[in-house]
Amino acid sequence: MAPILIASLTPGNIGLPRTSEDITIAHVTYKCLTKLVIHVWQRQSRGDYAEYKPWVPLITSQTQSPSYSLDVFQLEEFFKSSGFQMQSLYEHRITITTSLNSSNLPNTPPVLLTIEKITQHVRAFGKFFRRLQQLDTKKFVLLPICTDVVLYYWNKVVQSTEVSPGLINGIPEALV
Repeated sequence: MAPILIASLTPGNIGLPRTSEDITIAHVTYKCLTKLVIHVWQRQSRGDYAEYKPWVPLITSQTQSPSYSLDVFQLEEFFKSSGFQMQSLYEHRITITTSLNSSNLPNTPPVLLTIEKITQHVRAFGKFFRRLQQLDTKKFVLLPICTDVVLYYWNKVVQSTEVSPGLINGIPEALV
C-alpha cells in the first residue's frame, strides 16, 4: 500500500466507498505479489529460479534498456518495504480507530467495512512474514529489518497485555 493511500485514510473519508475499494485493490495486489515472492523464495534456495528472470526487470538507468535479473536484493527490498508499510499502516489504523471511537461519529456499515479491509490488509503482512519464516528460518532472520519486524510484533503483544480485553477481542475495530 503506497504511502499516499495511507495518508489519504482519514476519519472524514473512511466511510467513502472509494476508500474501501482502494484498500481492496491494494490488498489483492499485495497478496498476488507475496505469492510470487514466496514462490521465488522457495525456489531460490535450490537455485532453480532462472526461468523467472524475464519476469523481473531491473532498470539500471534511464538511458539503458532494462536488464532482467532476479536476485536476493529484490526479495530483500520487497521484505523491507513490506515491513515499513505494515508498521505505518498498523499505527495509522490504530489512530483512525481511536479517533472514530472517541468521536460521536456513528459506525456505519461503510465505515466498518473500510476498517475491516484495513485490518485484513494488516494481517496479510503478518501472514507473509510468517510464511517466509516457516519456509526457511535461517534465511528469514538474515533479511533486512527482520529484527525490527519481530520486535514490532512483540511490542504489540506487550501492549495488548496492558489494555482492557474489549480492545483486543479480535474484531476489526479492536485497537491492538
